[in-house]
Amino acid sequence: MITFAVAAPALSLVLAQIVARRAGLVGRICLAGVTLAFAAAIGLLARVLIAPGGASAAGPLALHADRLTVAMLLLVLGVSALAQAYALRNLAGSPQQSRFVRTTALTTSAVALTVSAAHLLLLLVGWELTSLGLLAIVGQRRELPLAREGLRRAARSLLLGDGALLLAGALIWRSAGDVSLVHLHRVALALAHAKLPILVGTLPAAPCVAALLTVAAAARAAQLPRQSWLAATVTTPTPASAMLHAGLVNAGGFLLVRLAPVFADGPTGPVLAVTIGLATALYGGTLSLSRPDVKGSLAQSTSAQMGFMLMACGVGAYAAAIVHLIGHGLYKASAFLGADGAVAAQTAKRSAPALPSAPAPRRGTLVAVAALSAAAMAAALASFAHAALADRGAIVPLAFAWAAAVTVSSGLLTGSRLPRAAVLLLATAASAAYAGLLALLTAYLHLAAGSTYTLPLTLTLPIIALAFLAAWALAAGATGLVGQLRARLYPYLLDLGSVRIRPVAVASARAGLARPAEQPARLAEQGAAA
Repeated sequence: MITFAVAAPALSLVLAQIVARRAGLVGRICLAGVTLAFAAAIGLLARVLIAPGGASAAGPLALHADRLTVAMLLLVLGVSALAQAYALRNLAGSPQQSRFVRTTALTTSAVALTVSAAHLLLLLVGWELTSLGLLAIVGQRRELPLAREGLRRAARSLLLGDGALLLAGALIWRSAGDVSLVHLHRVALALAHAKLPILVGTLPAAPCVAALLTVAAAARAAQLPRQSWLAATVTTPTPASAMLHAGLVNAGGFLLVRLAPVFADGPTGPVLAVTIGLATALYGGTLSLSRPDVKGSLAQSTSAQMGFMLMACGVGAYAAAIVHLIGHGLYKASAFLGADGAVAAQTAKRSAPALPSAPAPRRGTLVAVAALSAAAMAAALASFAHAALADRGAIVPLAFAWAAAVTVSSGLLTGSRLPRAAVLLLATAASAAYAGLLALLTAYLHLAAGSTYTLPLTLTLPIIALAFLAAWALAAGATGLVGQLRARLYPYLLDLGSVRIRPVAVASARAGLARPAEQPARLAEQGAAA
């Protein structure tokens, strides 16, 4: 079943190329293939629930079906099927349809191969194929200057990240020999005693490998300082933007979770991941609030959410990172597919008569929301969701979930006509539901990172304090000091979040345009050719 789930999308493309000529029919055959692969992944889910240990074969070309693999396969194949189904109508009659169908089918199999690999060599091969597929998806409209700029930035970022991952793989191979991903604890033990010779002495191998893995994950997830490539991909077709969330831009979290015994064997990897992830979450989240275009705002938000995912890996909350990876992938793919609806809704809202806005919530109401949300989450953790605390550092994503519940509740109290009692009920239910979801996936995954390192309280407590500060700042609304600061920063953030095209790209685009005197002759030539 796992072999079929990995190979079916690519094999369906081969079959479509043989029996079909029209792009629409090719797309339908490829959609059928990825749908059958998704059905096989559902069968694998039942299989791994019966046998928690999973199943795999030996050798560099082996595939492994454990619970993490199945969860990722369901995400990858499900989002790919949705994007392909959407593209059948969205790209009908467009010359980009054939290119998108072929790219998506091959990339889906590449991502499925990456998440199913049982050996480090196969994971590296799948990762490189996935990078090529990502570049092909980003370059769907490379005739546009902004698309070429996004493709150039993505290629540079992936070159950095993939180079780091290949170097980490070489160091692991040198230190541990034949590397099976099923027995990574032995690899971590071998790395702990390995030394790397340099000019003046030796370096411990484990911190170097952990740092390289973090760089690889950060580059793929559009993190600082290479975060700008994702915002420059907004010219891609809508289904291509959704396809980026099928294990492509969010593959960094999977990499750190899969290689957790190696990544978290010491402070280097976790501290670096927390630093990069937290900085990008703040930076991207702030820019997403200032972008006026829908897809640009979604792209900046994706970069910020990937930062939160890396931060969860850094504090040891691996189940929370997978919850975020899957939930964000599904939500953001649907948000990109519905981007045109968001534009239509904003247009209708502007043309509709203005309604009087609700008064800002009182401080006592916000305090009540915060207290009830915290009480509901604490009650859930103490009763049915106690498994959520099995992960180290799970308190950090729980604190941010509480902050999100308070912030959303504040927005509902101001921007909607819901009764206050209903908002309080929603806030408490959301807090308890997140704790329950985290506990459920923690019990399902059975993740055993095997890490000997625990992030100290000197790092986790300031992060939790930041969550409380963010909740207060966002819930304060547009009044007071926070509102004044937001108004002053908005023009700067708007300029900071814009994507500037290199002068060379602009010059080449202008060179492709004919001078006014030459346009009639060129149009006549094009008409004759048509």
